[in-house]
Amino acid sequence: MTAEALGDSVDAVNSKELAAILSFADYVTTKTWTGHFIDSTDKAPGEYDAFNYEISGNGAGTVTVTWPESLQLSKWATYEIQKTGTYSFVVSDDVTSIQFQFYRNPDKPLNLTSKDSKAQWEELEKMIKVTFTDTEKVDENDKTQN
Repeated sequence: MTAEALGDSVDAVNSKELAAILSFADYVTTKTWTGHFIDSTDKAPGEYDAFNYEISGNGAGTVTVTWPESLQLSKWATYEIQKTGTYSFVVSDDVTSIQFQFYRNPDKPLNLTSKDSKAQWEELEKMIKVTFTDTEKVDENDKTQN
């Protein structure tokens, strides 16, 4: 394959020929989804009433989010249905991120044990679990997802 510079581009490449070597890549795309809080960590989590959370990744499938009773998922994210502890939703190949909010449960305190702000955010991150089931990983024998 050869490419030829035209017009002003000729000066940019010093009138040299442009070329590239192409080869086939042998790799497997990892389809996965993860989540993290996107609030400023300048303040400790205890200074917030609610938290912004982003799930990002690639691949079509089902994402499941699990959280402790000390947090409540915004009903805005679940079409006005209050979910407690776990929520699953389907993502398509063209979606790469989803944001929603968790609120502090007024009846169940966070009880973060760390003393400094950064460690508290790390502790809070560990409270949320995000799992992903790829829709393409279906066993042809029993039709259940792995």
